[in-house]
Amino acid sequence: MDVKSCRRCRALFHHVVGPQICPQCKKLDEEDFQRVKEYLYDNPGATMATVCEEAEVTVKQVQRYLREGRLTVSEDSPIGIDCESCGVKISTGRYCDKCRASMANQFSSVSKGQQKPEEKPKTDTSNRMRYLDSDKLRRRR
Repeated sequence: MDVKSCRRCRALFHHVVGPQICPQCKKLDEEDFQRVKEYLYDNPGATMATVCEEAEVTVKQVQRYLREGRLTVSEDSPIGIDCESCGVKISTGRYCDKCRASMANQFSSVSKGQQKPEEKPKTDTSNRMRYLDSDKLRRRR
């Protein structure tokens, strides 16, 4: 457990896991999230500016809720974020379906490649250190 400074209020607190905000700010952030969620539920066609003004939150907060996957908007909503890979507009998460599938295929092909049994490298005996047998040396003398 580390002592950290809260990113929102700069108060010191004991940090275990998760975002580096104190419990009080975490509670306030959760209240902000609930206001945004309820407003979007009641007004599904609202713009980002309207949501931020009515729910009294910042654009960055709404975008963070969308990136974390805590908040999802409908496909026809004017609110959206860009896929971190290709830049296409998405409604939640970090990547679009196409990029997510592509990454999954890449990861599975890499993991399949690692499951092959490893071949033992052939040892080259020409560069090895050799020891003389002391009995053979005595016999030669």
